[in-house]
Amino acid sequence: METNYLPEFIALAEYGSSYVAAEKLFVSQSSLLRHVQSIEDEFGVPLFDRTRKGFILNQQGQLFLPYAKQILSLKNHCYGALHHEEESQRVVRLCAQCKIISLMIAFRQAVPEIRLEFYKADNPEGALYEGQVDVAFISSLKPGLTDNFQTIRYASEEVLVLVHEDHPLAQFDSVTLERLREEDFIKLPEDVVNEEEIYSRIGNGAGPNVVATVPTGSDVIRMVMAKQGVALFHGQNSTVPPRSGLKVLTLDPPIHYELNLCFRKDAPLNRAAERFVNFARRWTAEHQDINRSLIEDFD
Repeated sequence: METNYLPEFIALAEYGSSYVAAEKLFVSQSSLLRHVQSIEDEFGVPLFDRTRKGFILNQQGQLFLPYAKQILSLKNHCYGALHHEEESQRVVRLCAQCKIISLMIAFRQAVPEIRLEFYKADNPEGALYEGQVDVAFISSLKPGLTDNFQTIRYASEEVLVLVHEDHPLAQFDSVTLERLREEDFIKLPEDVVNEEEIYSRIGNGAGPNVVATVPTGSDVIRMVMAKQGVALFHGQNSTVPPRSGLKVLTLDPPIHYELNLCFRKDAPLNRAAERFVNFARRWTAEHQDINRSLIEDFD
C-alpha cells in the first residue's frame, strides 16, 4: 500500500468533501480521488459511500480509519528511527521575502514529524550565507553571492498599484513611476519584496510621500478604499480578483521579478531541509497561483 496516500484518505474521511480535502492538502481533486481509489482497489472493498452530500465512510472505511492513522504514525516514527535523527535534524529553519504559508501548511500536513521554524531576516541572503537558516525565499540575489546558492524558481510576480475607483488614475490601466511621485502612499511597516527599492525609484531617490503605515494588508486596502492614498502590492495581475471600489494598475514599464527558493551549494542540507526542498520543488511545479495577492487579504 502506498502510505503517502493515507493523509488523503484521512482528510476525505474527516471533511466528507473531495474539494475541501484536496484544498486542505493542496492537491488536485482528481489526484486525491485517484489515490483513495487505489487504496480501495488494493483492499478490494469500497471505503466510502458516494452520496449527493459527499463522501461518507462505510463500515469498511470506519474499520480502516484507525488503522490508517496508526500506520501513518508508525511510518513517521520509523523514519526517524531508521535515520537516527536527532532533534536538530527534524527542524527546518527558513526565512522568506514572500508569502509561503500555503507551502508550509502543505508540507506540515504531508510530513508532520518535521518542525518548521520561520525567522525574520532583514538580509535573507546574509542569513543563508552565514548559516542562520537552512533555506530562504529570496526575490533577488545580491551581486557576488549567486555562485554560492542553488536556486529553485518559486513564483514570478510584478509590482501593481492599488487605487480607489474614483481616483484620477483609475481611468488608466497602467501608470508610470514618474506619475506616482505626486501621490500619497499607504504602506506596511515592514520591507516587502523589493519595496524600498521601488519606493526609492518613485521618489527619485528621496522616497514618496507616505501618509500612513498600517499593520496588515487588509488595513492597507481599507485605507485605499477610504481614499487616503494609493498603495503598491505584489502579485500577478491576471489572478487578482475584482473588488468593488478599487482599481488595480500595472506599472509602465512593468517591473517583474522572480521569487526563488535558495540554499547554499557549499554546505549539505540536513535531512529535514532536504525533504523540505524536494517537497517544495514538486509542490511549486503543481501550483502556478502560489502567491495570493495583497488584495485577497481583504474581507
